[in-house]
Amino acid sequence: MGRKKGWGHRRGWVWCVVVVVLVLTWLWRRQEEDFEEEGLWASAGAEAAFWSAERRSSRACPKVFVYELDPELGDWDRRSTFGQTSVPGVYATEGIDENANLLEVVLTRLASSERCSTRDASEAELFLVPVFPRAKHWSEWVERCEAMQREGLLQKLYALPHLREETARRHFFVLPRVGYAPKCVGWWTSPMPPLVRQFARVAVGGYEEFEGDFQRAKTLGKLTASERSRPRALVPRLVSAPYVASVRWAAARREAPPWTNTGPPRRFLFSYSGTPHGADKAVELRRALSALCEGNANLCAPSGAADTADGRLRSTLAKRNATFCLEPPGLTPGRASIVADLLFGCVPVLFAPEQDRLWPLHWGDWVRDSRLYVSADVLLENPNSLLETLAAVPEDAVARMRRAIADRAKAMQYATDDMPGDALEVLLRGLADSAASSGTSSRFRRR
Repeated sequence: MGRKKGWGHRRGWVWCVVVVVLVLTWLWRRQEEDFEEEGLWASAGAEAAFWSAERRSSRACPKVFVYELDPELGDWDRRSTFGQTSVPGVYATEGIDENANLLEVVLTRLASSERCSTRDASEAELFLVPVFPRAKHWSEWVERCEAMQREGLLQKLYALPHLREETARRHFFVLPRVGYAPKCVGWWTSPMPPLVRQFARVAVGGYEEFEGDFQRAKTLGKLTASERSRPRALVPRLVSAPYVASVRWAAARREAPPWTNTGPPRRFLFSYSGTPHGADKAVELRRALSALCEGNANLCAPSGAADTADGRLRSTLAKRNATFCLEPPGLTPGRASIVADLLFGCVPVLFAPEQDRLWPLHWGDWVRDSRLYVSADVLLENPNSLLETLAAVPEDAVARMRRAIADRAKAMQYATDDMPGDALEVLLRGLADSAASSGTSSRFRRR
């Protein structure tokens, strides 16, 4: 009996220790913005609605023929384009190429796609010309483009076997950086041969980069006012597509993705993570927002934005616990984090009118239903006024914006498999529609 009593006594202590450890672990995970926060996942109702809509999104994807270019025009070893993941469907990458992997992602997807690719050029609706696919820093792009002219590579590019007058508009390039690349003359930037001029050019930035107060001085600074007012002459048929954000879902996943989560109310009023860079006005705006976040820790979702894959992942995941996500321009109006906002169901707060013109194929007809706009000039006069503005947004207005995001944000993410209606398919449909038309501008206004 004594031995049984002793064991029972020890067992009680063991259970006490287990409970204490579990409680402490839970508290630590809450403090550290745990990656498995309930805010990441959607409700059962949202899940059912998502897959019902998914089954209805059955429009055929245009078939793409991908050229095998001369090795001198390629620099990619087909390494992983996903990066590291600590949360299912959410990825983070190291290094300066973090937001420059659009062409890698497009090629990887097309290589395994049954819906959107073909090896038979006679079946192709579109022809992708994958010049220098590897994600790289802007300075390396400049070097590569200069080398193309020195080494006679442009002539090889002009000799594409399926390039004819009747197919030229169905060809496209992807440069996963800003819209205007002055050193990439002859294929991306004018002057260029008439047939090549008919190609579409896909970048993460569009013609909005030539407007407003937030322009990239390195590329636009030497343009005259006349040149800047005619961007289509500089970069013909420029089509902007969203950045590849950290959320990448798959049709094979049976859970509903995070953008479909429309409730309950989130813990923080807003989230912000950014460094002071860009035009002078952008630097001033970003410093004001950083100070606002640091001074209102009870309202601003913490991010811990260290310059590492883990830091960027934590910064991104902070969005799932915030109602609003602040998105000031930097070097350009477009930000990769705007796409991440939408994919986590966080309402972007924009500060420049040209941001309303970002990615018109993917966001154009629902941008005003899913974002809040605050003038940068008004905010800089009184940064604290932003708190009043955000807090004053009615709950039903927030609910409508989150509902719009839940219904439409699938178009902003590049799925890891064939998901009808994702960002790649929206892009390809827009390119195919434009190729079949005699003009270009009207085809790039709606999804």
